[in-house]
Parts: sequence; C-alpha cells; structure tokens
Amino acid sequence: MLKTILNDTTQKPTTRCEAKGLLKKLNHLECALMVVLWSDILEILNKTSKKLQSVSINLITVVQLYDSIIYCVKSVQNRNRFMDHENAAKDLSGLSDYKENEKRIRRRKLLYVENRSNEVMLSGRESFIVMTYFSILDNLQSELQKRKSTYDYLVKKFSFFHNITQHLVNEIRKSAKELCEAYPNDLNISLASEVVQLQWHIDSLGTSDNIPQTILELMLWIRSNNFISVRRNCIMYFFINGIYQQHPNTPNTP
Repeated sequence: MLKTILNDTTQKPTTRCEAKGLLKKLNHLECALMVVLWSDILEILNKTSKKLQSVSINLITVVQLYDSIIYCVKSVQNRNRFMDHENAAKDLSGLSDYKENEKRIRRRKLLYVENRSNEVMLSGRESFIVMTYFSILDNLQSELQKRKSTYDYLVKKFSFFHNITQHLVNEIRKSAKELCEAYPNDLNISLASEVVQLQWHIDSLGTSDNIPQTILELMLWIRSNNFISVRRNCIMYFFINGIYQQHPNTPNTP
C-alpha cells in the first residue's frame, strides 16, 4: 500500500513523502522480526482471551490458562526460538542484516581514568536480542504474573467450593471462617456449617454423573433443586464471586 501511494503521481507531494518515510522505517529486518514475534504471541493471547471471557469459566481454569500463557512466553525466550523468528523475518522481508550494523560505530568519550579494554560492543543482532527481544518477553511475563496473582488470591480464598467433596471438614470450616472474615457484611459464621452440610448432601449422591464439580455447577445444582432458601449463605457467596449474575436467566436476588 505504501509503495502504491509513493508511486501514485496523483497524490500530494507531502503524502508521497510521508509514505516514503514510513516505507523506509518499515524496511528493516528488526521491523519484520517484531511482526513475526508479535504474530506468534498475539495468536496465543487472542485464543486464550476468548476462553477467559467465557461465562461458564471457573477460577481454577482461569489460573491454569494464565499458567499456560506464561509457559508459552517462557518457551519463546531462548536463542533457538529467536533463530526461528529471525529466519521467518528474513523470508518475510527479504533482508539479511540489521539496521544497527549499517550505522557508524559511535564511541563515547572516555574519562581520563578509563580505558577501552573492558568495553563491550554488541552487534546489531546481539543488541536486538538483549535490548528488544528478551526485554519484550520479560515485561510480558511480568504483566501476566501480575494478572495471575489476582486470580491466585481469589482461588486461595474461594476454591474450597470447587470439588467440595474432596476437602476435609476441618479445611472447609477454616476456609469458610476466613471467607466470612473477609466479607463480614455479606456472610455470617453459619456459612461453615452450611457448607459442611452441603458437602455431605452432595457426597450422599454417590457416583452420579450429575454431581456438581465446579463452582458454577454447584450454583446451578442448588438452584435447580430449589435449595436457595436452605443455602442462603452459599448463594451470597456466588453473588460475591460474580457467578450468580453471570449466568443467563438468573433472578436478581437470591
């Protein structure tokens, strides 16, 4: 498109000049490398983001998905993977050398107590790897870890409802007590006994395929069996967790 604008004599001189300048900036191996790298990363992020926006997703799955993204980013952060990206960028651009290698080497002025014996000069390729490629991946990992830490906190606080029959009674009482302390205006201390009773109730169902496993399934099971009046603390928990409102056809109040 830029080449078309540049060669189009009907365009204004300023427009053609801008197109020439942009084309010159883009016509570098470094730019092609950025395109290849971000195409690889953004494809993974886009697919995962769509899953994260699902109404039926639970906190455990969210954490697992974040772990998988972080693992994928880490797997890219090595020189072998960089070489794959570099070769793809060379095929895409038709270029083989870095812009920095075409520039005159600038040497800073030394102080009288300094010498150049320990001075390190990076090639254009090494400079891109260290200053750009690894830097992008480091920052991306850091941001993903920050977002994941929020969900780690929520999982630690709410996960005792997930696979409720697999937890010990003492663990449930302890987790329920901590949850009540975190939300004193919404939950009361009877939550612990209510959840223990709910655990026994579900466990008594045996090995049925209809046994709720996830938090969302548990909420739907309580609602479909008309246990809302018996499990008011649990329903309030679902409101706090944002699950009750997310599900379609759910009333506004428990």
